[in-house]
Amino acid sequence: MVKKLKNIFSIVFAILLILFGAAAGIYWYYLLAPLKRLADNDWQDMHSQKAIWLEEQESYRRYKRTPDIEILGDVIRVYGDKKWLEWMMRNIKKDPSFYTWCWCTKGTLSGMTNHLFHERKKWLEWYARNKSKSQEELIQDGFREYGVEVHLPPTKDDILPLLNLMGNESEDKDNHLRVLWSAKYNAYRWLRDSGFNPVEFVLARDCKNMPEQLKRGIKEYFKMQKYYPSENQLGLLAFAEKNNYEPLFRSNFKSLKYQLGMNFIIFFPTLLGLAILHSIYRKRKSQIMASKSNSRQQN
Repeated sequence: MVKKLKNIFSIVFAILLILFGAAAGIYWYYLLAPLKRLADNDWQDMHSQKAIWLEEQESYRRYKRTPDIEILGDVIRVYGDKKWLEWMMRNIKKDPSFYTWCWCTKGTLSGMTNHLFHERKKWLEWYARNKSKSQEELIQDGFREYGVEVHLPPTKDDILPLLNLMGNESEDKDNHLRVLWSAKYNAYRWLRDSGFNPVEFVLARDCKNMPEQLKRGIKEYFKMQKYYPSENQLGLLAFAEKNNYEPLFRSNFKSLKYQLGMNFIIFFPTLLGLAILHSIYRKRKSQIMASKSNSRQQN
């Protein structure tokens, strides 16, 4: 009886060990896989912003983590659309711990919405009132808090107010900048996605007599254009001109027909060659065995 119980215990213990190892493997090689790549500077250096953003999205889906702007440098605040805003708000409502104490969560929400609140409750109340609006409408509302009225769809009348907003470096009584980085970024992409051409704008004006704030705004525009160009096709607003062009040869590589065809060409001749060699080997082995058998019989 004791021996039987010992065997049962050993089997149960072995199964638990296997399950623990499998769970650890899934956690490490699947759930954490995108996060590990994002934390690898060498991996980031070898990949485009589009690839990094795709990997970051996958890490949110698998691991259900909060955005980390400071350590991982997450880009959801600049590339996240209305769907990702809805995902953020669902998690904040469901799990209070999702709204972290650091500025990463509210910084992410601020980048996506052009608003800023410092408490979870205020974010939830604001979203309940505005969740039916598009991301562009939310950003438009955010500009009004700075006294800037922009049009939807954008017009040329938006250019000067937004450039001046980007060049505003005034501070409040606590020496904090009155215009948040998120507001300047949203001003930039509003102009960028509306087709604004900064070079033509500058060449059409007398730079010597240009107000300093406007000059700073233009400089800020060029600075952001370096990091968030329209060519990336990331973080675009609804009115932006989309570039869906992809070279035909590149798209062929991704097609199922092409993939199946190439795999057939690779594996079928290889497997057929191995099968022929195996057949020849078996036939040769049979001949040797038969020859040895005949020799023994003759002796």
